[in-house]
Amino acid sequence: MPSQRESPPTAAASAAAAALARVARARAKLTGPEAARMGIRAGGAKAAPETVGEGYPLYAIAAADVVRTKALSAAKLVAWRYAVLRAGEAAGVLEMRRA
Repeated sequence: MPSQRESPPTAAASAAAAALARVARARAKLTGPEAARMGIRAGGAKAAPETVGEGYPLYAIAAADVVRTKALSAAKLVAWRYAVLRAGEAAGVLEMRRA
């Protein structure tokens, strides 16, 4: 069975925060119809900044392993997920996988 005490990669949280900053800069450049299509208020009040919550591991398992009742021992760590928060509320999920 995989350890339940896995630690996220050391630079993952800072990489996630940097990715959110790039998204925020790109949103700020959108105007008019393209912003409206994406549900972004152009030129209006700025949205609250997004932050990254604590990471949690994501495991996967093949259906064949579940059938063979090897579910927990065959599970593999495949990614880390982070809650994206805006003004303290869940706004999305950011998933980080190894390249």
